Amino acid sequence: QHEARHARGEQRRDPDRDLAAERPADQPALVRQVLGDAAREAQALHDLGAVLRGVGRIDSARVTIGRSLALYTGLGDPAGRAEALRSLGAIYQGVGQPDSALAYLARAVAEYRRTDDRAGEANALLDRAATYGGVGRPDSAAAEYHAVLGLARAISNAWLEAAALNGLGVAFTRMERLDSARAY
Repeated sequence: QHEARHARGEQRRDPDRDLAAERPADQPALVRQVLGDAAREAQALHDLGAVLRGVGRIDSARVTIGRSLALYTGLGDPAGRAEALRSLGAIYQGVGQPDSALAYLARAVAEYRRTDDRAGEANALLDRAATYGGVGRPDSAAAEYHAVLGLARAISNAWLEAAALNGLGVAFTRMERLDSARAY
């Protein structure tokens, strides 16, 4: 029967395709309807934004994560705000807008500090360091890497410590301070 409809050019309605065709403006309502509360909606939108960024739909990712940020703000959730702000910083860094990236990342650092999330703070500082390095400001990058190094050691996070040490070596090399670079 399916083959006969297909031969006549008829197509059976595909609910998954209908769902995927929803306009972005309809997504928050759809997510809220499925998940049932604003906190889950905020997290789902943040996750969706990360997926959209991963597949190169940068404008959609920015808007979707922006919606997530607005929900987290309305909920009074500083941890969620920090994650959304960091994600927006990464988006702006990726599209070559370092000033916007640094501004979002500074706000993320402040939120992580508010919640005493040292690992989150260190990761946001690491993103700031990479942004500074990417725009030819190795001195500013080194300052951020130093802050990451202190946090990484305080929380015994070997990965963050290694990233900070590597970043310091690169920053000092770019500043042509090879003796300092060798120390890292």
